[in-house]
Amino acid sequence: MIGDTVLDNGLSVIAKTLSRIDICEREPKSFADLQAASLGAVTGAFKVSRIEPCSDGRKVTVDGVEGQASRQGRPQYWALSGQSQLLATGQITDAKSVAPGVLFRLPSLEVELLR
Repeated sequence: MIGDTVLDNGLSVIAKTLSRIDICEREPKSFADLQAASLGAVTGAFKVSRIEPCSDGRKVTVDGVEGQASRQGRPQYWALSGQSQLLATGQITDAKSVAPGVLFRLPSLEVELLR
């Protein structure tokens, strides 16, 4: 079992360093891979919830965002990054294809660390 303090410290990295949210055509495995997979990104300061309990661990929620696509493709994943590090990824369901200049919207994103 992993205790709440360890999970909370892992999630606090997201709250402290998150500076970019990307939509990606495939799931990136590293920060370098994120650059090749990205179809568009939003940068800046993001609202991240307090760390909360979830069914089998702890979670944070990042408020939804709106951005502009920079490449054509169909987004399958979102990715959170900051300080040149890939922080978390998750799957996008029912995404529509994007093209350069087209606006995209992501709903709030939950990042869970499970025991």
